[in-house]
Amino acid sequence: MLKKSLVALIIFVAIAFPAFYLISGKITWEMVLRTVIGYIAAIIVMYFFAKKRKKHT
Repeated sequence: MLKKSLVALIIFVAIAFPAFYLISGKITWEMVLRTVIGYIAAIIVMYFFAKKRKKHT
C-alpha cells in the first residue's frame, strides 16, 4: 500500500510542478514534454525491475 502511495505521489509531483510553471508562463511545452517523458520512462523502468524482482523472491 505504501509503495502505491509513493508512486502516486511521485507521478503527481512529476505532472503538477511542470503544469504550475507552464500555467505561469515560466516554461514552454517543449520543456514540459522533455521532463515528463523522462519521469515516465524512469517510472516504467523502475516498475519493470520491481516486478521482475518480485517474481524471483
